[in-house]
Amino acid sequence: MINPPPVFIINLERSPERKARISQYLQNKGIEFNFIKAIDGKLLTDKELEHWYCSKSSMQFMQRELIKTEVACALSHINLYKKSSSRKNQRRCYPRRRY
Repeated sequence: MINPPPVFIINLERSPERKARISQYLQNKGIEFNFIKAIDGKLLTDKELEHWYCSKSSMQFMQRELIKTEVACALSHINLYKKSSSRKNQRRCYPRRRY
């Protein structure tokens, strides 16, 4: 039997209800999972934003500036990719679902 891929859920610390709802759902399905702490765009400082975000690139590729929450979302996913890529010989699957 093939081992299922690891399941990671990115969750904001200020969303404990969402975390509880997803936990209950996955536990009921017998799915093992891990939560990854999301970077909260509302808490992203100007210094952090300046370090991670290039408005020139955003304008070039998207024809608009990104808002802090979009930058934080991208950074959260980058953290997930880094974590998952450090696991050797694991399959990777990144579906996006709303619960």
